[in-house]
Formats: sequence, structure tokens, C-alpha cells
Amino acid sequence: MNHADIPRHPERDLTPAEVEIQLAGIRTALQMGGTELIPEAEEAARAVLAGEMTADEAIARADAARAAAEHDDSAE
Repeated sequence: MNHADIPRHPERDLTPAEVEIQLAGIRTALQMGGTELIPEAEEAARAVLAGEMTADEAIARADAARAAAEHDDSAE
């Protein structure tokens, strides 16, 4: 997905129940594709859906975590 296509802020605040519904949809879609929603990804998704973090911040966090994991793998 092109990062430019990702909404940068919520159109409205979601209720806690709506956040859970959105997370359930994300989790289901990933599982259907054979991928699990890891705790760090769920935490970031929850923060974005709750308006506590922007999509840009979540993407930057994911990119940094991926780079750190790749660095750890190459050090072994």
C-alpha cells in the first residue's frame, strides 16, 4: 500500500467498542492471509484508531522496529 493513500487522522473519534470492532476486522483479515497480528502491531493499530498516534507515527515505529530486527538478525 502506498503510504500516501493512508488517512492521516480519524474523521471522528471512535468509541472503545468501535476500536475493538476495527481491530477484530484487521485481525481477521490478517489471519485469512496466513499472518498473525503481533502484539506490537495491535498496540500501534489501537493507538491510531484511538487517535493517540498518527498513521505516520505508526509507520515510522514499524519501520524502526523492522530495521532493528534486521540489524539483530545480521549480527548473529
